[in-house]
Amino acid sequence: LMIRRPPRSTLFPYTTLFRSVDKLSDGTSVTRYAAPTWWYDLDNAILFLDEIDRAREDMQPLAMQLTLDRRAGGRSLPDNTIVFAAGNGLKYQTATLDQALCNRFAIVDFTPTASEWVSWASDPANGVHPAVVQFITQHKNLLDIPEGKRGVPNEPVTSRRSWTFLGRTLMNREDTRDSLPEVAGRDNRLMVYAAPFVGEVAANTFASWVRDNFKPLDIMDIFNGKLKSPKGFQLTQVIQALRDVMEVMNRDDIKDEQRINAALFYSRMGHEPFSAFFEALDDRHGDIINKSPELKGAVRALLDAKAKFYAKPSEGTSAATSTEATAEADDSADAPKKGRKKKSV
Repeated sequence: LMIRRPPRSTLFPYTTLFRSVDKLSDGTSVTRYAAPTWWYDLDNAILFLDEIDRAREDMQPLAMQLTLDRRAGGRSLPDNTIVFAAGNGLKYQTATLDQALCNRFAIVDFTPTASEWVSWASDPANGVHPAVVQFITQHKNLLDIPEGKRGVPNEPVTSRRSWTFLGRTLMNREDTRDSLPEVAGRDNRLMVYAAPFVGEVAANTFASWVRDNFKPLDIMDIFNGKLKSPKGFQLTQVIQALRDVMEVMNRDDIKDEQRINAALFYSRMGHEPFSAFFEALDDRHGDIINKSPELKGAVRALLDAKAKFYAKPSEGTSAATSTEATAEADDSADAPKKGRKKKSV
């Protein structure tokens, strides 16, 4: 399915500003309302009406027409279009939806947990600085300050949205992306950066935590053998570093000893991270495996684990039956030969 999210300015587009006048064959003039550009892309799609409870009351009938009649402005939605809507509910200053409009939806009350936000923010594609992810992992109570405890109106609000903005800003600045603890230790500079996003209280706590607890992961420390184990780092940090590590692995100036150090680092994390690392290696790295007994053993253990995972029972025999037969064979092997009875076929 293709999700189409109409811009807020065109969410309810059928006003007198979007119309044309056509003349029919008999000379009659007909007013036709013009559809926005995204309307023509609706094919096997989800039409997502975001912030529906912020629409003006006189515009809500259009949402009702879209969901009930699947029409608007004289045009029909394609049959394979699904209409979804989202709103913030009564805890914010939003319009109260008409009961008739509410009756056109199956309404689900959904509040993402802090752990779900951390899982989302951990994805490098979302561009949130690892320090913010680690901080919220350990301070989930600061992800969203309850409405009743928020500060003065029109001041920064501590929320998952503001933490996301802060995390992306820290990633976009070269100094904060690469050396955040140093920034935090210089004249409360990190607190000054963060306060406009999340407020002074949360910013001060965040800056202090970064200064005292955040450990940035330098991938060259992995290659040079200074960092032998992921202990002390968040899993998200190590996974996020994998792409950069693989880029360095392919550089001509990297020695085999450094490549072995990187491979051993990921082998000590367990089978899944090491598998991701191992499968990203190209053919020219095959020789380094034989140069390190520890790495060779790690690769053998990984391959054995994969073989066991993908192993299938014998044809016509269930896994339980196969296991029971093996156990029976083991028991009979340990039993004394004296007194055994020959089984008839």
